[in-house]
Amino acid sequence: TIVDLHIDWFELKKEVNNLCENFGICIEQKLNTKVDLLKEVNSDVLNILLKYEQVNNEVPYSVKPKTLKLLDKLDEFYIVSNNLNSTIKKVLCELKLYHKCKSIIAIDNVRKSKPSTESYMLLKEILKNEYNLYIGDRETDKDFAQHCGFDFKYTDSI
Repeated sequence: TIVDLHIDWFELKKEVNNLCENFGICIEQKLNTKVDLLKEVNSDVLNILLKYEQVNNEVPYSVKPKTLKLLDKLDEFYIVSNNLNSTIKKVLCELKLYHKCKSIIAIDNVRKSKPSTESYMLLKEILKNEYNLYIGDRETDKDFAQHCGFDFKYTDSI
């Protein structure tokens, strides 16, 4: 996690829940699970995410200084995220980190979001057989790292 997106989570969840009702998806699951199911039925869910992640074509966020400091020291890194690819690219460009990011695998690049290892399968071929550390701020990030055999650190503990 490089930044915290400033998203109206309440309204986003409400809109996703309404879309679930429209498609007959009745589950009490996490937001990312609902998004995955809605992607399967070709709903408008990715455009809904876009509306909340990029307000007036701008991404409202605050930087995680410890993560930014760590990334400045690295020659390269990879991103696996439950956010949209275009949102991630905008943030990386604004932070002047895009050139160091060798691959982005976002929620719009996979069928199943984290903690599913589908995104890892896409990355596996290009990752070096070296030490891999996954940095995140949610339990799904920790679960994902464990499923992939990566060490994990919470953003606030680096």
